[in-house]
Amino acid sequence: MYLEQQRLLGAAALALHAFPTLPRSAIQPVQLTQTLSAPSYLESQYDLIRFTPVVFSLEELSKLWSFLLKIDYVLSSAYLASVVLIEQDEVVPPPAKRVVNYNVLTQPIRQPTITGVVASPNPAAPINIASDIKLVGANLTAPSGGATQVLINGATQTPSVITSTAITLTLPSGLAAGPQTAQVKQPVVIGTPAVLHPGAGVSSGLAAFVLNPLISTVSLLSDWGSPPGPAISVTVAPPVQAGQSVDLYLVPQSAAVGAQEFDGGILTAASDTLIFATPDLPSGAYVVSVFVDQAQSPLLPGPGGPPPTITV
Repeated sequence: MYLEQQRLLGAAALALHAFPTLPRSAIQPVQLTQTLSAPSYLESQYDLIRFTPVVFSLEELSKLWSFLLKIDYVLSSAYLASVVLIEQDEVVPPPAKRVVNYNVLTQPIRQPTITGVVASPNPAAPINIASDIKLVGANLTAPSGGATQVLINGATQTPSVITSTAITLTLPSGLAAGPQTAQVKQPVVIGTPAVLHPGAGVSSGLAAFVLNPLISTVSLLSDWGSPPGPAISVTVAPPVQAGQSVDLYLVPQSAAVGAQEFDGGILTAASDTLIFATPDLPSGAYVVSVFVDQAQSPLLPGPGGPPPTITV
């Protein structure tokens, strides 16, 4: 027949152009062997298989037919069939368990605020290891269903008294003299049974305060160091840690002599005993104070009594 290949190719192209998708009813099971077949499940996929023409050059068609050995070339065209979805052979998970109960927690946005940190019970006294502290602010009590925590330098502490405007607690042991931080957190307690959720809730900003050193004893040394010379030994609490700087400050009890300051440098090892060389120190009676990282021991009489003195 005249131009039989061209007419057949045109009819096939016309049919694929008019009906570019493969009907679900035309999809047949996969023939594995002569007697065994398996369903492809392509008919149950969401997308239909669509035929799209692919434009091949004459050279590309020639290379394609060159793989078909002992088969004469006939007029042909290429089409791309898609979409074919390939599923993994994974075990289907069991259905989710039915919800039998639920808890709903709502609370207002009430952020705690710290406006000051003072000594307790005397707000005018310096803060030291012998005193409690009081956090003053607003919204310091957690709403119903929550809890109130106080963090000193990031470590959680247990307050002794909590009100909406003040929290009183004892300072933890192990703090070094110098700047410290305080923060109030209010995590929520939810669930059955109720469980504290530290990651949920609100918290205040950091509030800074200074832990001042306390002098317990002061003594005069006549021959200290090399070459030997006069010095003053001071025992402080809390112990000074390695890397902290120390200074001795002497205030004369007589106006005839000026105040004296002696640099003790930076400690290389923790110690509660500080020794300061005091060359050329004028004779007289002095009120003794020390600085630890610029935190000063009391220089004026207070709840702990008068500051220590020494006579040279």
